Amino acid sequence: MEMTRTYKVAGHVFSVTMPEEEPVWDLMGQYDPFVTDPLKEDVSVFRLVVCPELPDLPKEPMLVAEPEPGMSRIDVYSSGETLIFEMAPLASLPTVGVLHTDRNFSEGRLFFSGNGRTKQFALNNSLMLMFAFSTAPKGTLMMHASVTVHKGKGYLFLGKSGTGKSTHSRMWLENIPGTELLNDDNPVVRVFDNEVRVYGSPWSGKTPCYRNLDFPVGAIVRIKRAPYNKASRLPLMESYASVYSSCSSLRVMKKIADVLHEAVSGVAFKAPCFVMECLPDAEAAFVCRKAVEEGE
Repeated sequence: MEMTRTYKVAGHVFSVTMPEEEPVWDLMGQYDPFVTDPLKEDVSVFRLVVCPELPDLPKEPMLVAEPEPGMSRIDVYSSGETLIFEMAPLASLPTVGVLHTDRNFSEGRLFFSGNGRTKQFALNNSLMLMFAFSTAPKGTLMMHASVTVHKGKGYLFLGKSGTGKSTHSRMWLENIPGTELLNDDNPVVRVFDNEVRVYGSPWSGKTPCYRNLDFPVGAIVRIKRAPYNKASRLPLMESYASVYSSCSSLRVMKKIADVLHEAVSGVAFKAPCFVMECLPDAEAAFVCRKAVEEGE
């Protein structure tokens, strides 16, 4: 017997359908804060159904990544009106998940294999992909960032992996009273007429922080390593580039690229953006806080 659960993330509703006895249900605790009653919600932005098998479709490569040791792999193919995503937790391992979706990312079918953890990997990545691309036309961005909350505003820290986003968040948490962590890897940002808001999500990297809360964005800060601590306000075009480089998107699809451009432009216009050249120390948190609160 199949079972369906409905979730609401950043105001967007989606559902997952799997066999009731599927053990992966027990590994989905991170989604519990986002469970919602489908009878009280609007139409879902997408539906994902886990299937025992998928048709073997002829396919053309759209985005096939070069294998990187130690990193996961997601290859993208097209087959007419169907997009195919093949996933593996490591580039050196075989595919453990295959996602078929329409080009609007409204209907997805997933086949996964292996143990509970590999199935969890495939399911999480499929949900993130479908969420990011189905909500992009609605002024929504899934960001690669760590987010703290202070005095009712959310502060996003961006940067390449290993540059210290999470470390900088920790400096705020340890040294600035009243600071809380909202999400440590994949928050959601939405652009509205009068403001930009940041939301917690079920996806937070290695840090288990799955909070169904949202706040107006106080600032977006790109973290760069340096032997000193200095915060600088970015001009508009550099703000756009900073936000754009940290968004989830399928840029080989013009439709997705166009709506991404519109959403990123809205964020860059409405949310102050900074670059923080810094050390991993308490002073960096104090310098950054002063800059973002004073708008310097």
